Amino acid sequence: MKKILCLTICFMFAVMAALATEAVKEPLIVACIGDSITAGGYPKDLQAALGDGWKVLNFGVNSRTALVDGTECTGKGELGYVKTLVYENSLKSKANAVILLIGTNDSKTKNIVGKEDLFKRDYAALVDKYLSMETKPVVIVALSPHAKSSGWTISDERIRTIINPIQRAVAEERGLTVVDTYTLFKDNATTIFYGDGIHPNEKGRKLLAEVFSAKLKELVPAK
Repeated sequence: MKKILCLTICFMFAVMAALATEAVKEPLIVACIGDSITAGGYPKDLQAALGDGWKVLNFGVNSRTALVDGTECTGKGELGYVKTLVYENSLKSKANAVILLIGTNDSKTKNIVGKEDLFKRDYAALVDKYLSMETKPVVIVALSPHAKSSGWTISDERIRTIINPIQRAVAEERGLTVVDTYTLFKDNATTIFYGDGIHPNEKGRKLLAEVFSAKLKELVPAK
């Protein structure tokens, strides 16, 4: 009887220990890096799509560029993403995964024309900075999306022929996963944009979230 009681008590302690371990299990952290397309809210939809066990952090900043010396279409402003406090905080996020969705503002006339080599240099440096984080996160390179309009001198042609090829080349050189959000937006262009033709509406944000969620669950090992 005593032996049975002892075994029962040991079993109960084992179950309690397992439950306690499960209770303190930390979520997988996803850092979403980008411009207003990120800041506008798709990370919230991504959190909903991923569910429990994940923590999605929004590190998007309006108007920012991968170019360190990027500017607004007027040539004014110092809009390099790396010049923001948000960037500094993203590097401290202890992320297990990073989604890099930046480059739309780099397609502006003042930023990319004649500066293709600078864009590649700065984009690559940004990718490498996240790869060098202590947590060694999975870095996903998202191609800059199709732009339905040319507002703020954003150019779909330059996104397609300059920005995207450079993003893809940087990713391939490092063996990183590429998510083709350019084609995703182009194929759904009639329904996913706000009136400005640049920023995704609710449907567009959810579409991004679905694609990123599926890729994260495929690539990021569970804790």
